[in-house]
Amino acid sequence: MKSLESISEYHTRIMVIVNHMRRNGEALSDARIIEKILRSLNPKFDFVIVAIEESKELDKLTMDELMSSLQAHEQKIVKKDKAIEHALQSKLSLKEGREISTIGYTTQGSGQQS
Repeated sequence: MKSLESISEYHTRIMVIVNHMRRNGEALSDARIIEKILRSLNPKFDFVIVAIEESKELDKLTMDELMSSLQAHEQKIVKKDKAIEHALQSKLSLKEGREISTIGYTTQGSGQQS
């Protein structure tokens, strides 16, 4: 999986490869494909992979169930990243606002502007 690739993009790319392989006579079970997908995901999915492997029987897991779990996790990551980015921007705005409000004035009581 590429570093900036979404789960849905990755799934599409994998399924194109799988379909080409099956068309050429390769017998691929969903369980084998799922195992390969889990091994090839970004490290940001490591703890989700462990949870999936521990809680579900990979032999009975369907591709749709796997992709649903991974997409739900990806949405949480994106939402968390946006919240952190927003918080940092707010903090920066507050800091800049204080600097702007104090620029142009010297010590209190002098009445002079710089």
